[in-house]
Amino acid sequence: RLGIRSSLVLLKKPGMPIGEDGNFLLDRILGAEIHVVEAEGEKSFLELENVRGYVDPVVSAEEKKGRQAYLAPVGGSLLEGDMVRPLGALGYVNGFLELFEQAGEMGFSPDSLVLATGSAGTQAGLLVGAKLLSPRTRVIGISVAAPSEVVGGYVKSIANATLVELGEPPSVGDQDVMVLDEYIGDGYGIMNQGVTDALSLAARDEGLLLDPVYTGKSMAGLLDLTGRGFFQEGEEVVFLHTGGTPALFPYRTDILDTLGGV
Repeated sequence: RLGIRSSLVLLKKPGMPIGEDGNFLLDRILGAEIHVVEAEGEKSFLELENVRGYVDPVVSAEEKKGRQAYLAPVGGSLLEGDMVRPLGALGYVNGFLELFEQAGEMGFSPDSLVLATGSAGTQAGLLVGAKLLSPRTRVIGISVAAPSEVVGGYVKSIANATLVELGEPPSVGDQDVMVLDEYIGDGYGIMNQGVTDALSLAARDEGLLLDPVYTGKSMAGLLDLTGRGFFQEGEEVVFLHTGGTPALFPYRTDILDTLGGV
């Protein structure tokens, strides 16, 4: 409607297949221009400096056609590229406000909030919301990709930038950030039995469809934490479903191989 084109640079590991399915199919239907590139190396793809070789040529091509390009960071999270304000995290400050108000209407106040965390913007925004509205609420991120110290560093820096944007002092420290990385398994986007069990349980008991990459892993983490007595008796725990259901379909083979009988 606004006449703004969407050009996506999608990175994949060498040798990994990519099909016209799931989110990729939705991108096609929505008319995005898609550039799929094989990316090697151990450095995080979240940081712009590590992927400039893939995105800069796309930006240059747009500019040569007389278009003004806006380079957005992965997940709308880190302050890099052309995003100089923590816009993604600000959205989740509002998200926490909405969640907090709904919980109040239901007669409780959340003690812990559990979610999948990747590029850290979601967790950072929720953490700021909790810090301003409900300091007693723990925001627990289940990492789906990177080690806790990496994701935690992103959360802290984005959260402090968000506080500054809101006119507050940058007061988020290491002690405020909780990221658990023991549920990554073999890596980002790689299925395991725990994820399949979580998908199945949520679907059959609650009619809730999770995805294999993000919410499935965070639910697997929540179930394990609950079984290990991580939460206190009577604690009010909220699981945040951050979407991703279309990713179920490209993973159909892995899911069916580990699903078992009803």
